[in-house]
Amino acid sequence: MVSFPNSSFFGSNLSRMKITDTNFELAQFDNTNVSDSLFDETSFTLANLHQVSFFSCEFKEANFSSAILVSVKFSHTSMFGADFRKAITNKADFASVDLSNSTFIGADIQGASFIGSDLNNVDLSDANLYKVDLTNAKITEKQLQSAISIHEALLPNGTFAHDRNFINNGQTDCNMSFSNNWILHKGNITAKISHIDPNNCYFFLRSYNIGAIMSRRVDLTKWDSESWPHSEVILSANMSIGVSIQLKVTNSTNDINTHPRLNSTGTNISFALKNDIRELEIFIEFNAVSGQSSAANYWCGDIKLFIIYGKYFKFLRVIPEIPLWIRWKQDGMRVAGSSEKGNATNQLDEPYNLFIVQDETMIIVERENDRVSQWKIGDKNGQVLAGGHGPGDKLNQLNRPSDVVIDKRTDSFIICSRDSRQVVRWSRHSGITQGESLINDISCRGLAIDDQEFLYVSDVREHVVRRYQMPNMNGFNVAGGYGEGRNASQLNMPTFIFVDQKQSVYVSDTKNHRVMKWEKDAKEGIVVAGGNGEGNGLSQLSFPNVVVVDTFDTVYVADVVNDRLMRWPKGAKEGTVIVGGKGQGSGPSQLNAPIGFSFDRRGNLYVADNQNHRIQRFSIE
Repeated sequence: MVSFPNSSFFGSNLSRMKITDTNFELAQFDNTNVSDSLFDETSFTLANLHQVSFFSCEFKEANFSSAILVSVKFSHTSMFGADFRKAITNKADFASVDLSNSTFIGADIQGASFIGSDLNNVDLSDANLYKVDLTNAKITEKQLQSAISIHEALLPNGTFAHDRNFINNGQTDCNMSFSNNWILHKGNITAKISHIDPNNCYFFLRSYNIGAIMSRRVDLTKWDSESWPHSEVILSANMSIGVSIQLKVTNSTNDINTHPRLNSTGTNISFALKNDIRELEIFIEFNAVSGQSSAANYWCGDIKLFIIYGKYFKFLRVIPEIPLWIRWKQDGMRVAGSSEKGNATNQLDEPYNLFIVQDETMIIVERENDRVSQWKIGDKNGQVLAGGHGPGDKLNQLNRPSDVVIDKRTDSFIICSRDSRQVVRWSRHSGITQGESLINDISCRGLAIDDQEFLYVSDVREHVVRRYQMPNMNGFNVAGGYGEGRNASQLNMPTFIFVDQKQSVYVSDTKNHRVMKWEKDAKEGIVVAGGNGEGNGLSQLSFPNVVVVDTFDTVYVADVVNDRLMRWPKGAKEGTVIVGGKGQGSGPSQLNAPIGFSFDRRGNLYVADNQNHRIQRFSIE
């Protein structure tokens, strides 16, 4: 077998090839066109394909298992017997493709087109068919029923499929008994035909003076936390003013977490499912409002609760698993920004930090452009996600931002707007053009979110890292907080932070030229990198910034003034230079104030080369 593992194909045009018994495992294909070619026993396992077009190709026993396919098009192509087991596809186009005898077991298929496709004997067991188009596709009802989800899918007969509503009488039953499903805690409720929707019954308040509270429990046994660990619950309802719905979540230890309320001004409640969630409880509350004195004015109906499987997988930050023998090519390649700084969509101005999410999208913080943008790997232009309206304190502005994280619970970005001295939340929902303040009067620099959805913020003025419980934002110190200093209990200008699965906090103690680790509930930290004074020796750091810790507890740190990135294995007294360290400059092997960096899922390294106004990618050798 011929192997091209971890290979990269950018902007390639490939034609009339015959590829036999070839391995493209973990390869990267971007903006690539392939035509009139044969792939015989070819493996694309764990590969990433973005904006790839296969035209008039033939695949024989192709293996795309666990691959990521984003905007991949298969035109006039045969894929008989292909293996897409546990693949992730987003907007893939299989229209009119012969996929017979292929398997999509456990695949996450979102926004794909199967218009006119031959899906005869295709195995869709436990697959997620979310917003797929099956118009005129050859597929049976039995195949569809084997999928774990077919939510908002367009079926061959032209109708839309929806998963079972977990609230099976969400549209209410006029003859229902509260003892069957709902519990009435207070007041009096009746179910009757609605003037809002004459085809369905709604809940109506019967006693204006005391209001009412009702609830019901929802079992989540259908959700498989091991196969679909990154899913989302969405609750929607139609309701009048004065009515609100609240979700309470019970985990395996019977802890209860209360989520924000849904009322008549909102569209839905959504939050990420975690593997310890066992049960949901829905509370509907009817409260009198001034000027609405008739009980008939208070109603609620069309209550729907669905699970969107796999929704958050592509937005999760990659935490790499990198063996110590891995090395990187010393010449980098620019993957974002141009030869000059600027604020155009193809330019960057002092990129401060970035991270790579699972679908190979770069989320970039630009300090001098006062914005957060996203760049798809291989694209020449970025897209502004937050800010971009000049520096300022208005809700649609950022002021020299320094860091960003994704809050899966609310599907939003949390951003440190450094010079406005606040932490803000910016929704990822389309059409949102401004943020909201979460924390004010804080000299923030770095952010992190742990698996329990606690928010961590470094404060360079108070020399402390604080942990906040969302959404009420109660905070307490988890590192430092004993004044400026270099003792084990102190920090001096803590900038960037990393939190592992044990809630240990790693801090770039910048002016002490070291990285500190504070285990959960510890009163003192331990040095895990540097700590031998400022310098350029292998045991030293000079103003360290972004820090990332892999699954082996190896510390990776941006050694800014030394223009290099370093790796410090667990317990090591010295680090090794992995890229840079060849003098300040703009050459492919040089860096100029590298502040931030991130890894993709294959371990390739992306560096925010601040003063060169670019993102450099260093591929694994």
